[in-house]
Amino acid sequence: MVVVDTSTFDGTANREEDMFHEIAKVISLTVQGPHVFLIAVPLRHITKDDLTVIEQLSKIFGPDALKYSICVFTHLDCLHQKDMEIDQLLLNSRKILLDLIKCCDGRYIAVANTAAIDEKEATVANLLTLIKSMVNENGEHPNTSKICELVKAAITTLSDERVGRFQTAELDNDGGVHLLPEVQQIIQSFFCTATVPVSGLQIPTKGISEIERILTIIYLDITDSSILIPELIEYTKTFDDPLLCIACITSIRNKNIFFVTSGLFYEYVIPLIHGLPQIVSIYIFEDDRQKEATVRMDKNYFKLSNIFHHKDLLLSKLWKDVLLTIFSVQGDTITNIDTSHTDFFTKVFIGSETIDKLTMKTLSKQQVKFIFFQLLIDAVLRTPTVRTTNNCYAKMLEIYRSQYLKDEREMQIINEFESNYSSEMAIQWYEKNQFLRQSLNIALRTENMSDILHFRYFIADIHRQLVERCLPDCRPFTVYGVEMMQMGELKNIQKNIGEVALIKTFFSGTMSNQTALNAVSTNIDPLYEFVLFEIVIDCTSDTASFSSIQTLGYKENCDILFSPGSIFRIESVAQIPTRRIWHVKLSFTDRQLSKVKGLLERIRNEFPHPLTLMTLGNFFCKVGESDEAMRYYKTLLGVYEFDDDAIEIINYNIGLIYEHKGDYEVALQQYQTGLNRAIQSSSSNEAYTQQQIVDSILKPPLMNSASPAILYFNLGCVSFHKLDYDRALENFEKAYDCLPDDNTIKKVDILNNIGCVYYKRSDFRKARHYFEKAFDRALKILPAENSLITCYLKNISAAVNSASVNN
Repeated sequence: MVVVDTSTFDGTANREEDMFHEIAKVISLTVQGPHVFLIAVPLRHITKDDLTVIEQLSKIFGPDALKYSICVFTHLDCLHQKDMEIDQLLLNSRKILLDLIKCCDGRYIAVANTAAIDEKEATVANLLTLIKSMVNENGEHPNTSKICELVKAAITTLSDERVGRFQTAELDNDGGVHLLPEVQQIIQSFFCTATVPVSGLQIPTKGISEIERILTIIYLDITDSSILIPELIEYTKTFDDPLLCIACITSIRNKNIFFVTSGLFYEYVIPLIHGLPQIVSIYIFEDDRQKEATVRMDKNYFKLSNIFHHKDLLLSKLWKDVLLTIFSVQGDTITNIDTSHTDFFTKVFIGSETIDKLTMKTLSKQQVKFIFFQLLIDAVLRTPTVRTTNNCYAKMLEIYRSQYLKDEREMQIINEFESNYSSEMAIQWYEKNQFLRQSLNIALRTENMSDILHFRYFIADIHRQLVERCLPDCRPFTVYGVEMMQMGELKNIQKNIGEVALIKTFFSGTMSNQTALNAVSTNIDPLYEFVLFEIVIDCTSDTASFSSIQTLGYKENCDILFSPGSIFRIESVAQIPTRRIWHVKLSFTDRQLSKVKGLLERIRNEFPHPLTLMTLGNFFCKVGESDEAMRYYKTLLGVYEFDDDAIEIINYNIGLIYEHKGDYEVALQQYQTGLNRAIQSSSSNEAYTQQQIVDSILKPPLMNSASPAILYFNLGCVSFHKLDYDRALENFEKAYDCLPDDNTIKKVDILNNIGCVYYKRSDFRKARHYFEKAFDRALKILPAENSLITCYLKNISAAVNSASVNN
């Protein structure tokens, strides 16, 4: 166990440097994150400053720090002298004490400073029990904050410069803590404000070697050379001519540019450079006469840091932003990205430059997941319309109810949905109900297959409304939206600039970046980052995946709504240090996306019929992922548990997977289960709309409906493989009798398979008879060059030759 003792965090320190030193000490000695914060409060003297500790703790270690906090009341012996117990004190206490305990979720313990040893040991044991319980509640994970992550990135960067094990702090013989200067610098630069100048900051050796690759500082029309940063002078460019300056900026493609200008040219230069991905921060240095004009600029350009009238404040902010960028970018290069994460907002298609050459057999696992999600959404969007809520929305509402059981308002909304919902009002319900919107998008974002399928009717209803409201004339325009994303996902997008990505959820945006940025709060989860998406739309087709909903009177910050699965090209990814957010620029154009659409079309064409929910698992079978196909169909069984027609088709598809694996016994059981349900069932609307797809997963012959004929045919195939020729012949004959039309290729193939049974029985005369019947009928249906004609001829030849040898 590591215990770190600190001085006060109550804001009463004489100098901010002392505060920075204490913060640096705590983070240095617990860089992986503390598991518990013990807040010591003397009972003999409780003041408002004790509540300030709570505020400082949340500011430094993030809003979740209080989930890791316990109040430790000291000097309990003072109460004993007055015959008052701690619980009695709490009942009669002032609001300050109760607020402290409330902030710590009711966790507290009292310590008597002059107690006997055995009493102190008992108190310690109780404290450890309380700590253990809290740690278990937090999943044994330590508290994580942005500053800890930043220090860890810097430590990894610096570790190569130290001999032996790298430490952030060193202890002397007296127990004092000697902090490494680099760590103090990071802490100070992170917490300093624009009103506190920062001087004498140093960048680690490795950091300096990386700067040339990471960033450039460009000054335009800055006559005061003292505004330049001496330590970064070799990575700095200065200009007097705005045209030369703009030419230089546009020539720098893969760096982060910090742009500093006077008030003389900002009106002309900033509109030209603000949209460039390499520009991450803009600083204006000017006098008071130009202040009013620049304030107006601040509302339109989100990369504009501030208007500075004192050079020390400008240098302080610029230093801080530069340091954050250096360690942030270095952290990106050293961290492995877990792309198997499903809780991502996006899916990236890696390898778009060779997309024209890709086939089903050459797809990578990552590409398979991308394409499957697209096919899934396509199938969901084709779910049939229903005019009443009936049972089609029951499972969706059940999921919704389970999340808000104790919320009477939400229960009332669910009841209203059941009574009044219609598919023509889907967008209205989506937009006006935040919790319904969240439940739906969480299912999509986490790829919870069962929940997605339960939401399928609602998803399809929203999409159909977007199609009906499709923009008739899609001129180029830009949409802005804000989302929270994990750092791992951001890094994955950043390292795949130029590739295409899809957004898994419904995504809403606005035409105004300022309106979008209003959604950014200061209370940020330490494990997530706020991301401003800028989407440039310039297309003449396929606009059905999004539409304007502004005229319907929905919330002000939602002008455009995108359907899930919308595909974009990744143009740029950069951190905007001035706002502590990330900026991701995407594009939505016909030219850039045509290759991806072409690949999807080629894959769909490899199946005889369009893929739907009932048979989407066949895609996994085609790419050699039979376990994924099985998992998908098992999920479908739970979703369609009361739909006999659907269960028939699903069991049939599961049987085919077992048959392809060579497990004929289990395949036979699945086919028989499907056949029993088929005989007993009445047709369902959705199964009827999906049944045509069954053909694409059958062995030849392909059939166009999920009828008993299909099941008998495949039962015959399984029996044939198991050498049970009597059962095989029986099932083929039943399949033949179930088809009324003689002039179909289906009956031709059944005749061929009956011939195969007689061939295996060595009854070559009957085998030849059925092969010839199949051949004669095929000639009336198929062109002579068809490959099946050749197959039937070979079978006739085999029967004749075998009969000759046998004689």
